Amino acid sequence: MRRISIGTAVVSLLILSQAAFAIELTQGGKPPIGIQAERMSLEYPSKSVLFSGHVRIKGPSYTLASNSLRLIYGVDFHSVTSMVATGDVRIESGTRRATGDKAILNPARHTIELTGTPAVQDHGRVLKGRKIIIHLDCEELNPPNSNGPQDDELPIVASR
Repeated sequence: MRRISIGTAVVSLLILSQAAFAIELTQGGKPPIGIQAERMSLEYPSKSVLFSGHVRIKGPSYTLASNSLRLIYGVDFHSVTSMVATGDVRIESGTRRATGDKAILNPARHTIELTGTPAVQDHGRVLKGRKIIIHLDCEELNPPNSNGPQDDELPIVASR
């Protein structure tokens, strides 16, 4: 395994075969996030890394699969500011299953914003909306300090 340090974000890179990559992203003492994909490319001017081909993310309380994933870094690649998954996005967390066309993962807020005909299934119920926000670190239906769902937003919670 080869460990690459990019500022404060530490990435462990394991080349599985000629066309498969697996990394472990560790940032600020938070639990690591594993990423697997067929291809990976660094796009230095945009401060991003693009993963494509059967992308799979394994977080502490969820898994996410998509066609592509872009890690967007802050100044000088010091930390990941967001992760954007596109194309046939599927999220699993406990008994919940969510789908959509695009997901924006915000590591600072511990959220996943799902758009593009998003839907969530849980215990036989289906929730749909223009935008669904999955809160990864709270147990309530509405997150703490929330005034409830907005017109285009339906907060749900990932089970632990």
